[in-house]
Amino acid sequence: MPPATREHDPRITVIQQELFDLGAFLATAKASPAYSVAMDVKGERMISGRYDEPDSRVRQHLKDVDIILKYAHAAGQPLPVSEVHRALLAAAVAAGDGDLDNAAILRRYSGR
Repeated sequence: MPPATREHDPRITVIQQELFDLGAFLATAKASPAYSVAMDVKGERMISGRYDEPDSRVRQHLKDVDIILKYAHAAGQPLPVSEVHRALLAAAVAAGDGDLDNAAILRRYSGR
């Protein structure tokens, strides 16, 4: 499998090509130590591609990450994962997804 790029992560495509059942994948993730309440809230939205009627918006999330990075930079604290997170959110906003639910971030990888 080729390496992931910012434009496309082939691992998501493999899952979408029904090599895995997305519902079963979500159920397995929920039963794992990686479980998060976010899986309950966002998982079904990601599977169905239903991002309207947002609980929270991508643009709002970007604003919050920008604030975090501003204070981290002022304190001299590098946050490299948050920088990547910010770039992904900014790409979503630039693509017109800013008013959609945060679960729409998956569209940056899958087109869903």
